[in-house]
Amino acid sequence: PPRPLVVRAGSLEVEDRGAHFTVERRVRGDVAVWIEAGVAVVRAAGGEVTASGPCRVDVPAGGRPTPAAPAEAGDATGWFAYPELTIEERPGAKAGERDLVLTLLPAVPRRIRVAPYHRFDPLFSLRAFRAGKGEVKVPLRPAMLRRPPPEADSDGAFLLGPERPYRIYLDPGALGLEPGRYAIRALYTASRPGGPWRGNRTSNPLEVAVE
Repeated sequence: PPRPLVVRAGSLEVEDRGAHFTVERRVRGDVAVWIEAGVAVVRAAGGEVTASGPCRVDVPAGGRPTPAAPAEAGDATGWFAYPELTIEERPGAKAGERDLVLTLLPAVPRRIRVAPYHRFDPLFSLRAFRAGKGEVKVPLRPAMLRRPPPEADSDGAFLLGPERPYRIYLDPGALGLEPGRYAIRALYTASRPGGPWRGNRTSNPLEVAVE
């Protein structure tokens, strides 16, 4: 009998046993294999998972595949219609200033309506971890913003697209943290009716020195 089709993506290998599947690479280097129908074998880092769709198999960067998780059948591209959240440090507008920049972008090149920042319902927060001190939750307040964030469109949402990111610029010194080095992650928790996408997103960790 003919050998099954094998698709390789870097160290990831997907053996197609009559499956309809999509491989999604993510910002942080991890991968998701979305199996809409049929059976596929996902291999990475010496681990192997045989999965029957509709389901999702997550593969951490450099790690083994996790057990298959149930997923809704339908257009696989629609499963990726969520925002990715990143945090980075950039030079500020004035000499010597540094900004923390939170950015929302769609995970795939399609537009998504999301709920933007609002002073009475900020949706965005930070988790700041300091060795020996534990983790602190920091909800975003207007006093932390370097500049006003993008406003909502006329329908109360923000139409996010590959060419239209949503960015928030923060003053690291206004976060209310004690001086020291922190590992900071940003969180976005969207449940407001103003935007149809609802869920939770966590950013990459960022090492930040607070003075």
